[in-house]
Amino acid sequence: MSDFNNSVDPSGIPAEDRKQADMTRKRGKIIAGIVAAVLIVLASLAVLITQMIIPKFLIPHHDYKEAQALLEAGEYDAAAAAFQALEGYKDSSEKVLAVTYAKASALLDRGDIPAAAMMFYSIRDYEDARQRSMDLWGRIVNRETLSAGVFHTVAVKTDGTAMAVGDNNAGQCDVSDWNDMIAVSAGGSHTVGLKADGTVVAVGDNQFNQCDVEDWRDIVAISARSSHTVGLKADGTVVATGQNNCDQCNVSGWKDIVSISAGMGHTVGLKADGTVVAAGWNHAGQCDVGEWFDIVAVFTGPNNTMGVTIDGTVIATGENSNGQCRVDTWQDIAAVSCGSSFTVGLAKDRSISFAGDYKNGLSGVRRWENIVAISAGYYTIVGLKANGTAVAVGNNANDECNVDGWEQIMLPNKAK
Repeated sequence: MSDFNNSVDPSGIPAEDRKQADMTRKRGKIIAGIVAAVLIVLASLAVLITQMIIPKFLIPHHDYKEAQALLEAGEYDAAAAAFQALEGYKDSSEKVLAVTYAKASALLDRGDIPAAAMMFYSIRDYEDARQRSMDLWGRIVNRETLSAGVFHTVAVKTDGTAMAVGDNNAGQCDVSDWNDMIAVSAGGSHTVGLKADGTVVAVGDNQFNQCDVEDWRDIVAISARSSHTVGLKADGTVVATGQNNCDQCNVSGWKDIVSISAGMGHTVGLKADGTVVAAGWNHAGQCDVGEWFDIVAVFTGPNNTMGVTIDGTVIATGENSNGQCRVDTWQDIAAVSCGSSFTVGLAKDRSISFAGDYKNGLSGVRRWENIVAISAGYYTIVGLKANGTAVAVGNNANDECNVDGWEQIMLPNKAK
């Protein structure tokens, strides 16, 4: 029996030793498997550390420095994207605002005032961005110093006094005692004036209380049309008085407004972000402005609304029975004014564009040169020349076009 148990295999190794060797090999394989598994786990942990721990503590620091370098190099869009990708790291969220502020400042430095105004407003809660936006809008939006009403025309002179011609059946031309004026607006049968101290005066028909402006304060712009008056306050809110049968005076909830325009039964406001709001009669779609953006100026006709975009094109909505809204081909426009059935545009090169009904001799407007401001009455157009004189075309049944002798008219803020 002893010889059998201690038998050897053909290789000469005893069976007991061979069994022991087999067990050793098995243990080795198990250990190797465990070691391999541990290495795999360690490798996975290394990847996890690389993907999570290192970016959290090392990579963001590097990316932050790169984002800062982009900012300092004036690569604002790339810098903003880089800081946004670092959300939650250090002051990256604050840096996004700083980048936008720097970009707005750069736009201003190169003279792109509308774009700068809108961009400052987009970060209005950052430092003095909101005030800078409002200040810039004050430079962009004209105050009228020459204004055509339905049947009368009024102007502000360089000495702050006012003058008027045309129909005076309601006393709308009784402005000779006004002083310290900086803007005027001629309505249907009333006239409104803005004084340098931010107060407002009015004369003429007051059937619907459209002249009840004596309590208004801190006003920076005014607009009058048929039977209502609208005022823009320095804080971007709006006040209105007069006929409100179409809710055209329901503007008390408006905020951050930089320009206003009163139509016959509607009112339009331009917001600091380049969007537009409207209130009032919308039978012809004149209040369909909710999708407008990148607007730098708004103007109303009796039943239509025009918006000048940041690139100088014009969009229109509302009544188009005489083609008065066919302005889509106009280019480099600075200002627009709307009459009863026509629209006139003033280009940045001071040339004139026209759309709509040419009756009443309005075609003569195409011959005007060196015009810095325009205003359309019901059937008339008046223009302010760079030398402070005025020209007019159209129906003169009430002498509303008798402006040939006018001189020293105050130039609007953008024309100075």
